Amino acid sequence: MTQTLLTQLAPAYNAFLAKHPRDESKPMTAERFQRLLEDAVARHVSDIHIDPGTDGYRIRFRLDGALHNVATLGRSGGERLIRFLAAHAELDVPKPFEPQEGRASFDVSGEAWELRFCAVPAALGEKVTMRLLGANQIGKLGLASMQKILTA
Repeated sequence: MTQTLLTQLAPAYNAFLAKHPRDESKPMTAERFQRLLEDAVARHVSDIHIDPGTDGYRIRFRLDGALHNVATLGRSGGERLIRFLAAHAELDVPKPFEPQEGRASFDVSGEAWELRFCAVPAALGEKVTMRLLGANQIGKLGLASMQKILTA
């Protein structure tokens, strides 16, 4: 089952990248992350994981509770992506080997998305997990009605 979904995700992700040519006005890391985020939102992914390995970093999507490999990055590309994300989440970039949490907002197809970041040290580098929360999802959690109760 997992292998079947993986074989479906990888070609679709490569096709997505082919349809969205590189915008030379943006730094490569920012553009790659934006495309990755757009793909994750389109697939209704709940989390994005960036895990270090012996040959670099693998990017995985959590879809329906299971993690699926969608891309790999070399060591330097993965480290650049993590530094980019850490800066946007206002994490302490000079302290990469301490557990940290943060958040950042990104625009995806005209809709605001909040990403909650968790970065933890691992044996082969820093591991990052991002929870994707759209504006409409935050409202569905019932937090607005809870806030009304608490402030009344």
